[in-house]
Amino acid sequence: MLLLIVMPLVSGPGSPVSGPLLRTNREQPADGAAPPAERRRLHIAVAMSEQEFARLKAFNREMEARYPELSIFETNIDSADAYRTWKQEAQIGDSPDIMLLDNAWVREFAVRGYLLPADSAYTGETLSDQLKGMLEPLQWNGYYWGVPKDADPLLAVWNGELLRSAGSEKPPGSIEEALRLAAAAADREPDVRLVRLAAEDGLGLAVWLDSLEASGGSAVRRHVPTDKEAGMLRLLGTAAAPLMIGADGGAEKVKQLFRSGRLLSALLPQSEYAGLGAADRKLVVRSEIDRHAVWTGGRSFVISAATEAPDEASRWIAEFTSANRQWEDYREFGKLPARKSLYSGTLSAYSSVADGAAWLAAFDRPEAYPADPEWTSRMTAWSETWAAAVRAGAEEGRRFLEEWERRMAVTDRH
Repeated sequence: MLLLIVMPLVSGPGSPVSGPLLRTNREQPADGAAPPAERRRLHIAVAMSEQEFARLKAFNREMEARYPELSIFETNIDSADAYRTWKQEAQIGDSPDIMLLDNAWVREFAVRGYLLPADSAYTGETLSDQLKGMLEPLQWNGYYWGVPKDADPLLAVWNGELLRSAGSEKPPGSIEEALRLAAAAADREPDVRLVRLAAEDGLGLAVWLDSLEASGGSAVRRHVPTDKEAGMLRLLGTAAAPLMIGADGGAEKVKQLFRSGRLLSALLPQSEYAGLGAADRKLVVRSEIDRHAVWTGGRSFVISAATEAPDEASRWIAEFTSANRQWEDYREFGKLPARKSLYSGTLSAYSSVADGAAWLAAFDRPEAYPADPEWTSRMTAWSETWAAAVRAGAEEGRRFLEEWERRMAVTDRH
């Protein structure tokens, strides 16, 4: 929080190993032969699931059949390596022609001179059909530096059975209400835990805190504890049900823990929540959409400043991000499309995204997108602080604040 050039964030499996940093799968043109010298080569780099990558490869073979002058090959790497790898490649001028970046990275790469403007990839009414929360992170210095593909924001989810047993039909709207629910749950099940968070997932911590405010993403946007957020973190240290550290297993693990009565809340990507059936959604209850930083997990295609085929790159991006392809990907993978028309039902050939009106409103808020190119470096510091607090042995907000203040004191001395 997908992805290509810039920082650590989302995850997705890659393919075979080709070096100490990368797990790469470089596909040659369809016949496996070296392309003729007169053909224009496009190298497209992504960090996505194998299923998504298979669709991308099939699309490239279609493009080569329709445009014989193009020779396209693709690389899929592990998302944990994507930021470091692509940034190093950009620094030496050896980037792929097209990359799929996390939206939070695009401004940083643009400011550093690693990208070309992508305005030419917007055709017809494409620009006016983009969701504001996905488009704004790509804008800098009067240009758009990428074209949105989709978003897979983290969502706070709550145990519907424990909520109902405590007399509530919906998730808590404040940290105080969450702690009251935790106390009620602990009276019935001493081993219950308030929330399950990954040990190194500072983004998850910020998303969960934001779901307990009406701010719509302030902690995610700044990831520097305000007085209110510091108070929330201190209150976590008083919880009757302590935190649970872990992130394995996805939705199936969350459902298992919810059914056992041992967990009150957790985080799931939108794509996993979208895959839940009606019965599961009575157990796994999502916090209100407008309480989330919905741009997190957004991905956009960008054009490298080192490309020798900018026109071909723009054409490829325009075709791959069409409304038709975005709708097909949404139905297949559950990630939110970037086109507004797919939320409102104005394209008669398609149904609309589930809860479309709520998503449209959330993406239209100013808080729906990050503020500046330094977002990723600050989120890295936030995540490292959270990890250090967990390693200190106290899975509670007080240790996070102590560690944050210690690190800030060290920073101030240098």
